[in-house]
Amino acid sequence: VWTVGNIGREQGTIWWPLVVAYATFPLYYYFEDDTTAYSLMTFVSSLAFDTWSKKWRRTPPKKKSLAKRITTLTVCGLLYLSLWGSYFYFNTKLTDSEGEEIPVREAIHHFFTSPWWVDLKQSLHDTWVYAQHHGWLETWRQIIDLSDPHGEQNAY
Repeated sequence: VWTVGNIGREQGTIWWPLVVAYATFPLYYYFEDDTTAYSLMTFVSSLAFDTWSKKWRRTPPKKKSLAKRITTLTVCGLLYLSLWGSYFYFNTKLTDSEGEEIPVREAIHHFFTSPWWVDLKQSLHDTWVYAQHHGWLETWRQIIDLSDPHGEQNAY
């Protein structure tokens, strides 16, 4: 209630909504359904914020720099994605062709020790060395030629 109440041209302290929310805590034992108690607590807290705590901002807050806003959004986005990544890393499972379920954390570990990854890592290293000696333009041309854009290698 306090966070939403401080958006825009209004501001207020957290104390009145917090005190009223704690005062409604005994209602959790009275109602059988928690949603009724939550709804009542939210309604009464917002009423307390609107009645006793709310004031108007006379001057709008100063706008923060673009770099600070982008940094804040980036950090919040990375935090959000890290929570989802952690959830998927520890809770999801992959099913192989035989129907056996393998946890993702084990599958990732096995992927980085697999021969396919070792070959890919060696190929990327060879490409890096080639690019250092011949330049990026020549490396790009060779990647295009090796990708067979016309499909001639499979045609024969």
